[in-house]
Amino acid sequence: MAKTIIRVQNLKKDYYQYKVFAKGKLLTRALNGLNFKIDEGEFVGLIGVNGAGKSTLMRILTTNMIKCSGKVFVAGYDADKDEEEIKKKISWMFGQDYSGIGWASLEKNMKLAAAFLGLNKEESGTRINALLKQFNLEEKKHMDVWRLSSGMIAKYSLAVALLKKPKILFLDEPLLGLDTYAKDEIRNILRDLNKKGTTILYTDHQLHEVEKICKRLLIINKGDLLFDGSTKKLKQVYRDTHVLDIICNGKNINKALYNLKNKKLCSDYEIIESEYGTHTVKLFTPADSKNYLLKAVTELKKKSIIVEQINAGLLGLEDVYRKFIKIDEKDKQAKVLEGFDKTGEKPLKEFEKLLKHTNPKIRGKACSAFWKKNKKKVRPILLNMLQGNKKMQAEALQVIGHIKDKSFMDSVLKILADKETIHDHAVVALAKMGNETIVPAVIRFIMDEEKVCFVLDHLTEFDPYVLGILQERINKLSIYDKAYLQHHCRKTKNHINLLEMLGLQHRDYRQWRREKIREKKGVN
Repeated sequence: MAKTIIRVQNLKKDYYQYKVFAKGKLLTRALNGLNFKIDEGEFVGLIGVNGAGKSTLMRILTTNMIKCSGKVFVAGYDADKDEEEIKKKISWMFGQDYSGIGWASLEKNMKLAAAFLGLNKEESGTRINALLKQFNLEEKKHMDVWRLSSGMIAKYSLAVALLKKPKILFLDEPLLGLDTYAKDEIRNILRDLNKKGTTILYTDHQLHEVEKICKRLLIINKGDLLFDGSTKKLKQVYRDTHVLDIICNGKNINKALYNLKNKKLCSDYEIIESEYGTHTVKLFTPADSKNYLLKAVTELKKKSIIVEQINAGLLGLEDVYRKFIKIDEKDKQAKVLEGFDKTGEKPLKEFEKLLKHTNPKIRGKACSAFWKKNKKKVRPILLNMLQGNKKMQAEALQVIGHIKDKSFMDSVLKILADKETIHDHAVVALAKMGNETIVPAVIRFIMDEEKVCFVLDHLTEFDPYVLGILQERINKLSIYDKAYLQHHCRKTKNHINLLEMLGLQHRDYRQWRREKIREKKGVN
């Protein structure tokens, strides 16, 4: 019988806006009485939407965060009493979080990490050589870390995590930002580690990656454990739900899909992407999708939609997961409205009533969809939303930033002047509209640990003139501030693009400047 290596009992974690002694204002409940166990040698995937509680759980299990209540046992030790003993048995890699000293070689950085872990010189030398060989890094060991590719950095970070031969390995999005070849290499290394007995708990936003290597899944949503079992078992939960994946061409795709739903040829639909009149669509059918294939194609053809490619089959893990967490009706309506935005099509008249919807998200999506069709009607609605509560203001500012209409500039500046209201969305909206005076505020935000990710999410929509000024300001920051921004950029999916937009594509500014100076001296 397998030995239990991680046991969690009624685990709770709350975040407070403030707390004095035992009293405080509860901000959010991150974990709500979790119970599960993981046996020795298991490879478990932990999945959930942003804010589900994944990172909080990982930090508590690695003893990097204090829980509010419940019991946690890791490697046979109580997390309340034996924190140091637990740390001897585990290791973790949160993204590509160990870059070490950029201008020192890979081998020297690994020796430094080994020294911090308490390994003696002989033991560390043997272990480092073995890992360099295992990870195919022997030829790169004398190369400075800042020169390594993203794939090499990922392998190097994982090698550092394995220096002390952990019994349990915690991984938080280890494949983020890697190309296909690098992902395959890391996956193979992880499978090999697991076969040799290492227990692995793994999180990733890309569910198809989780499906490729994890044998068991834990699904968390809003702090609750919704599912614990194999990927096969999860798919069986929705074995009666099928999908049609369609690639098609034509105008008014939204109207055609809405017609299919009205005729009960699909229970739901989603436009995944739309570019130059070519649309990628998912149709969710209540029964065997093969029975609906011909009827759906015929009906689309009547609406002048030409189907180029169509596949029928069971839902993939990602689709099942979305069904499993039960996306509510409000989110479904918002998704339908997003479809009009993606295709640039005029929304149907029956959706016009959503401009008066009480839900901020739905009203915001409706305003964005109807803006081009009826600016006169949408403008007063957006201005009215700016006078509403914080959620209404946030949605209105997102729409204003998206449509980039400068006639809203004064209204947004008034919002920004009010210290009692939100600033984040107002700053981003002004940056998208091209207000150069907002650049100092953007700099403050990107240097704020809590706001930097929010700004980076919107950076690609910033006005080019504002981006140019922002790049000039960032160029004057210290090496350490630039390294901080590089770190956060690399945590995103489109990190290469963001680094170039901010002028931060060089891994180590100190080394890069030295080389530039040498080049100038060589020329002179």
